[in-house]
Order: sequence, then structure tokens, then C-alpha cells
Amino acid sequence: MDGIVYDLMIEPGELATTQRALAVSTVPPTSTWNSRVVEYDIHRVELGQGEALHHAGQLRRTDLPASVTRIVPLMDDRSRTFKVHSPVHRAPAQLSPNLTAEASVVLRTKIMASPFAGTTR
Repeated sequence: MDGIVYDLMIEPGELATTQRALAVSTVPPTSTWNSRVVEYDIHRVELGQGEALHHAGQLRRTDLPASVTRIVPLMDDRSRTFKVHSPVHRAPAQLSPNLTAEASVVLRTKIMASPFAGTTR
């Protein structure tokens, strides 16, 4: 399978078991962001909601458009948040696993009338 191996967790000759990870890897270009949404805002997020924009520090504030595909309805008791999955539409070639990023979900858009509509020069 194509992908990138970031770290090997086992040395040659060591016993491999199902209880221990062998490596940290990823398969580009598909990337799914697992975001956390606070309990006060989760009622606003819907499946299929377009334009979940992710700003990753590693990518120097590059917007990565995504859509919400899954909302886990079980709240995490410690953080008081819900997990939201959103695959990135156009993933960059290089992304590190466990990357920290900020996500913004566009809840609604409004088309504003131009203040210059109907005027002539």
C-alpha cells in the first residue's frame, strides 16, 4: 500500500503482538479530521454541513475545506465535547499524524445585497 511511515515502534527481531503498535503511518491523500465541538454548540452542527475549514499550524494557516460526515452522539465527560469527523476534500501532500489544528464550521451563509445595486456612474 502507498503511504508514509513516520516511525517504527519495533526493532528487527523483536516479538510483534496484537497489543503493541508496529508503526505510525498514513495513507495520503485522504485525511479525516477528528474535531471536538463543545456541548453548547453541537446542536448547530449537522451532517453534510459544508465548509468545515481547518487551519493547521504545520501548513501556515492554509484553509482545508471539508464537510461534516459523522457526529458521535456520545459526549466526552472530561472535556464536555462531542467528536465530529470531517474528511478534507483536497488534502495536502504532506500531513503529519496527530496534527493540531483549528476547525471552523460555517453554520449558515447570507448573500448580501450590494450597496451599489441600482446605481449608475
